[in-house]
Amino acid sequence: MTKMQLNILLWMFFLPIGLWAAEGDTLSLTLADAVTIGDSSGYSVLIASEQLAEARGRNLEAWSGILPGVTLSGDYVNSNDPVSVFGLKLKQGVFSEADFAIHSLNHPDEFDNFTTRVQVKVPLVNLDAIFGKTAAGAMQQARAHSLERARQALTFQVKTAYYALILSNESLRAIDDAIETARAHRDNAQTAFEQGMVSRADYLAAEVRLAELSEQRIVAMNQIYQVSDGLKLLLGMSQEPRLLYPADTLTIPAPPALASTGPEMLANRADLLALQSQTSAARRSLWASRGAWLPRLNAFGAHEWNSPDAFSQDASNWTVGVQLSWNIIDGFGHLGRVRQNSARLRQVKFQYQQAVHQARNQVAAAQRNLTAARQRIHVAQAAVQQAQESLNITRERFQEGLEKTADLLEKEVMRTRAQLRFLKARHDYNVALDELTFALGAA
Repeated sequence: MTKMQLNILLWMFFLPIGLWAAEGDTLSLTLADAVTIGDSSGYSVLIASEQLAEARGRNLEAWSGILPGVTLSGDYVNSNDPVSVFGLKLKQGVFSEADFAIHSLNHPDEFDNFTTRVQVKVPLVNLDAIFGKTAAGAMQQARAHSLERARQALTFQVKTAYYALILSNESLRAIDDAIETARAHRDNAQTAFEQGMVSRADYLAAEVRLAELSEQRIVAMNQIYQVSDGLKLLLGMSQEPRLLYPADTLTIPAPPALASTGPEMLANRADLLALQSQTSAARRSLWASRGAWLPRLNAFGAHEWNSPDAFSQDASNWTVGVQLSWNIIDGFGHLGRVRQNSARLRQVKFQYQQAVHQARNQVAAAQRNLTAARQRIHVAQAAVQQAQESLNITRERFQEGLEKTADLLEKEVMRTRAQLRFLKARHDYNVALDELTFALGAA
């Protein structure tokens, strides 16, 4: 590769990020804005919201086994059946003495009847329906907790992706600074080579280092687009804008002070509360399946009008009553449902115990990650200062002819790596801090 080709390549990849995307394709976004967008349009939150809406619908449906039901119906009958005609004439109140004639009883003329009926059914004692309603209410509560946890999870994921976007952009800036320094080293090496002060190998080493950094910049730019696309997916954003740009920077906030380190610190974690509600729902479903073995008591009433004309109120009658029913044997249906719900209850209890165990492990891991990241920040920060000082000393000695080009390039590589490690440590600290907040069940 000639010097001119390399300069053109470096000029292309040293362009600011905004010039990589067309004007209007880049959106500057703060962390707070990203969290707000995710909470309103993130796919996982939208799905959890609809699951809660579904649970509310099932809870509303469960009232049908407890509240009265009213049915309005209309029938039309045309018949010459002796029994039917005899009864319909009685219902219409038009039965006469002539209808007692043997021929009229055996061979009646066609008869029309319109029936308008209002029926009311009132459940009195249906234990399976009552327990089923309470189970549906518990599941609705579980879905509400699940929605809260989905919001917390999405907030954590959005923050993690946003920090990754910051890290990618700041890493790019560090590489750009390294490229600028490497170009200066290359130019100095070229001048020294032309003056016969350094060998061609030293000059080529500077060119190779510049090419390596150019390759790193290409990878860094690709990483920025990858992370930006991942963040847009979390936020439920379309393909436009093409690139998200972080308006915030990585900070080093203080870690939270835990009020408790015992089991009670997880008492308000939404996913554990959801499992508690699911346990309650499973228990009540078991009661409902057992309640189906018991008798049912229901009241009913009906008022109807019969006439040769539709919707007429010429003749009316009413009926009220109470029904006691007991489904004593239905094969193994009742027994099977009881065993299913009993197994479901045990299953949810085990899931809750597992979730509590996992939650405690998550809190402990997040605390360790936070401590390690904070220690890494101090070490990496000191390493950056030391690497910069070492580079300055080597640069001065190189200018005095006391160091080789390879030594100068090695110090520059050390400085760049130290800067990238420092950025990564700050990124990991912020992620660990939010990981601890998420593990504790906080917003």
